[in-house]
Amino acid sequence: MMDIYGLVEVSSGIELTFYFVTIDVTESNLILSDRSQGKKPLNITIPLADIKEFNTQTVYGTDQISFWYNDVNYKFVEYGNRTISFLGEYLDNRLAVLA
Repeated sequence: MMDIYGLVEVSSGIELTFYFVTIDVTESNLILSDRSQGKKPLNITIPLADIKEFNTQTVYGTDQISFWYNDVNYKFVEYGNRTISFLGEYLDNRLAVLA
């Protein structure tokens, strides 16, 4: 299990919202937990096996991870502490095992 902090952009195609979350990764789940103390909560458990279109990329020198789950797009953008690049490598390896 990992425990890191990050900013996630959540888009349903109709609206776009940003959340500050704790990111936990277990053997089979990605867990996003609210870090805003209830001001703008996002608490969701995403089964790794249900992640679609997982992608890691670098845009203007910034690492990004994105994927789809239940018709919602989740995007994590690196903001200087290298956690997103680490998370991207970890998820890429976990998803390869599950495939």
